Amino acid sequence: EKFVRKGLAAAETAVKNDPESGLASKWYGIMLGLVADFESVKVKIKNSQKIKDALDHANQKLPNDPTVKLALGQWSLKLAGIGFIERQVAKTFFAAPPQ
Repeated sequence: EKFVRKGLAAAETAVKNDPESGLASKWYGIMLGLVADFESVKVKIKNSQKIKDALDHANQKLPNDPTVKLALGQWSLKLAGIGFIERQVAKTFFAAPPQ
């Protein structure tokens, strides 16, 4: 967990230093997704849209990067696998889960 959080911090710094970088956005989205494994349901749902936005930006900047395509696919699968309880939490805090 410690190393994943360090990786997220590095990716956040990269995005702040170069917000237009597709590579920075790619790794920010990936690292944020990895950190989600250590977070509460509420935080996972809150960060879900940040992950999607970062990966969409990376996909625009790096349209031929297979890692971005894989990460977007994994994001979609995780979203599809959200259970009933997590969806209810999302509705409570955010009106609806991310799409």
